[in-house]
Amino acid sequence: MAVTENEIQVQFSAADKGDLAGSGGTLTSDAIAASAAAWKHILSVNIVKDGAWTPAAGDTIECHLLRTTGDVDNADSDDEYPTDDDDGEWLFTYDTVNGLPAVVTVDAPLIPNSGGGKLYLINNAGASDDVDIYALLTEKLA
Repeated sequence: MAVTENEIQVQFSAADKGDLAGSGGTLTSDAIAASAAAWKHILSVNIVKDGAWTPAAGDTIECHLLRTTGDVDNADSDDEYPTDDDDGEWLFTYDTVNGLPAVVTVDAPLIPNSGGGKLYLINNAGASDDVDIYALLTEKLA
């Protein structure tokens, strides 16, 4: 049985790039629809400095997965999602002193039958330490 890959570009307000402000700024992706046939998901997040700031120890970028809960309120046909990291799943924390640009790759625990999820990122760097975020979900299919 051959293994194939399907790449899904993660979108931020229908764009490939998300702008993540410094000093506690947050960014939520658009919904990521995973394939029901996929047996493995790998998430790659590219973090790029936006400006001339210098990364310092403790300046971190956090990434969380907000899984869909379906249409739990039955008020419309839209999936509902958690709104912050308190209800999401932690995926990684990257200390920017390790270098930017950086690509962080992790196994993503998306559940295909749930309809996917959203990424939620937090920038704990200084006030003007903005970063650009690009993300790609790679699915392994049989």
